[in-house]
Amino acid sequence: MIDDSQLEKTIRALNLKWMQSDRKYRWMLADEGGVYYVKRNIKIAATGKKTFQRLPRKLYGHLPKKEVEKLVTRLNFNQDREKRMRERFKIESAFLSPTLLEEFYEQLDAEIPTKSIVKQRYSHLRKHFLDFFLKKDPNPVNWHRHHQAEWCNYLLGKKRSPSTLKQIVGVSNRFMKFLHKKRPEEVPMMVFTPISRARMKKIKDEWSVDELGRPPSYINEFDYNLIQKRLPDDLKSVFVLCYQFGLRRSEAMGLYDRSDCVKKGFLQIDKQLLRYTRLGKVILGPTKGRMARKVPYWYSSPDQAYDLIQKIVPMSPSDYTRKLRAFIKKLKLDYFVHDCRHSFITNAVNDQRKFSLNDIRLAAGHADLRVTNGYLRDSTNYDDQVWKPDPPKKIAG
Repeated sequence: MIDDSQLEKTIRALNLKWMQSDRKYRWMLADEGGVYYVKRNIKIAATGKKTFQRLPRKLYGHLPKKEVEKLVTRLNFNQDREKRMRERFKIESAFLSPTLLEEFYEQLDAEIPTKSIVKQRYSHLRKHFLDFFLKKDPNPVNWHRHHQAEWCNYLLGKKRSPSTLKQIVGVSNRFMKFLHKKRPEEVPMMVFTPISRARMKKIKDEWSVDELGRPPSYINEFDYNLIQKRLPDDLKSVFVLCYQFGLRRSEAMGLYDRSDCVKKGFLQIDKQLLRYTRLGKVILGPTKGRMARKVPYWYSSPDQAYDLIQKIVPMSPSDYTRKLRAFIKKLKLDYFVHDCRHSFITNAVNDQRKFSLNDIRLAAGHADLRVTNGYLRDSTNYDDQVWKPDPPKKIAG
């Protein structure tokens, strides 16, 4: 790869030192005894002798010949004469320089408030977009034209969640837009849509079924009482908060040491736990919807919420899920912590005489009522035994 900033500084210095006219000469690749040099003729003396200017070989000596050829085309492309000729060059690693990627990372950092999300998006770009296409073809026009279907199969083969797939495609399109703004005549504006809406909807439906092959479940009152009575202290508070307030796991864990969120009329939810470091530091971030919400005390009270928050034991979200699943399996039950949120919404909808559907949507933190409807689960507990008529009574006598 070539450092763009160093290359531009060198070219600028060479222009100031050698250019004696407005005429711009073409760069060329010369083979001098098996060693390749990039140079251009600057002036021609009265005797006809040419004076050449060489590009410092330390800038390109580590590159193979093919990439050096593309570098020469790129240098000539920056001239107005070459632009009018509509010359194109094939993108190689000399084009996607470390400086260019650093600029894009800085742009992500300026646009996205959370550092961990910036690192995640940039990792998606390098691992699932650039690493894939650069192995296929150096020209981005061909990425879109010839390899988009292959990229779709690659993404589907990774078995990622629908949200992760959207993040990968989103940051890839963001990078192509950035590339187009930087070099509009070299890279046309392209939008990648490897996965259609219908395909994405199917993936969402399949992903809603967890690894055990079942959709989210409703936790009935009997099972809830059994679980919360036997749960150890380090798991109990978060589980009860999720069930009584319909919180996500990370939202409940984000209440650690934040008793000021307990208001007289509602529980304030404005943060979630991002991670718990090895040094014992709790890293918080905005909620999934990036909007604070008020959850009324429909199935709890301020003093109960305060006590639960005081007893929260900090740990990483993944550790909590692993420990909770292991404990629930010992009870011979099959529930996940997110089933608490489904159960809360289902219970609230069953009590519609007390709460309106819009109140339930706001308490759950959903922007659309259709999302809230998707959380409803079957809470009926009918007797499923086969009915049989009573045998005829025998008449005495």
